[in-house]
Amino acid sequence: MMKKNLILFSILFFSTNLFAENNASLSDKINSFFEPIVTLLAKVIFWDPVAAVGIDLGSDIPIVVVWLVFGALFLLLKWVLLISKVLSMQ
Repeated sequence: MMKKNLILFSILFFSTNLFAENNASLSDKINSFFEPIVTLLAKVIFWDPVAAVGIDLGSDIPIVVVWLVFGALFLLLKWVLLISKVLSMQ
């Protein structure tokens, strides 16, 4: 069943480009398919939440940077608490 779904998806995915009679290369066809998706994702990933709140820091801080900083702080605190718990058991 999964193999049939994969084949069907592949046919639907490539059907618009396989039967087109233009001289575009495979790379150009793949690029033209993914370009709108990448454009949308770039708007989300590089959105500036600090400017959206109304705070002007003088430079753009994308959401991906904020996400990475908070993730690093969370994991740091998690490891510190884990290590302190393990050391207190000894």
